[in-house]
Amino acid sequence: MGRLRAATALANRQAFYLMGGLIIASILLALLLVVPLLGRAGWPSVAGAAFLTLLPEALRGAGRALGLSPGPLRLFLNGAILLAVILFLPNGIVSLPRTLRERRMRKASRAALG
Repeated sequence: MGRLRAATALANRQAFYLMGGLIIASILLALLLVVPLLGRAGWPSVAGAAFLTLLPEALRGAGRALGLSPGPLRLFLNGAILLAVILFLPNGIVSLPRTLRERRMRKASRAALG
């Protein structure tokens, strides 16, 4: 009976990994087909969606690493980061490198002038 249970568990685990790979492959295929059709406007949308998808997962992992219980704190941090992006990066998360570069150039020009 124990061998049958172990074999069933192994088959379930392999099927789970196979389905996970199939889902990831389907998502990548959809991105490869749809985003080029959107042109230049497609990539910021995908980057923003990826940011919104990965942010809660990153906060969950950070909370576990810090020993914090999941719940209101994680939701508050997620909302605060999202609000900061909306307020300080009105062109989206994709504009972050350009914004940082402009701030660095302004700071360098201020330092050179005064």
